[in-house]
Amino acid sequence: MNEYGAYRTAFEGQELPVAFLDRSAFEANVERTRARADGVPVRVASKSVRCRWVLERILAEPGFEGLMCYTGHEAADLAAGGFDDLLVAYPVLDKGELRRVAEAVADGAHVVLMVDSAEHVRRAGAAAAEVGADVPLCLDLDLSTEHLGVHFGVRSRG
Repeated sequence: MNEYGAYRTAFEGQELPVAFLDRSAFEANVERTRARADGVPVRVASKSVRCRWVLERILAEPGFEGLMCYTGHEAADLAAGGFDDLLVAYPVLDKGELRRVAEAVADGAHVVLMVDSAEHVRRAGAAAAEVGADVPLCLDLDLSTEHLGVHFGVRSRG
């Protein structure tokens, strides 16, 4: 029987949906990821793991450091839950969301905001100034180039 069949049998008669973790598969995945990283620290994408206990368990393993968050709100929530070393993967423009991140930093959390324009820097700085925090930024540089009519890298609209 394959894994799906085993899971289907195990949850037969259960009211769905149900959340579960196959610990053997989880531990094997952690080990495979650590081996592939070959000593380079792995930052876990929290959007792929929506359970705080599982995130805590992964971060307790050697070789795993910090979380990459999808939004500033998510980073602020995780910081409030005791997580640290948080990187917000995408630029944030919303004032309320930026303020929540700045407040988390003011409260002692290490949250880094991704920026890729002067406007992102200005807005993050304004939110930080409102609460008296120094919010660290990570500058995403677009190093795309064109040679002999061939474009290398990402494409921007505009």
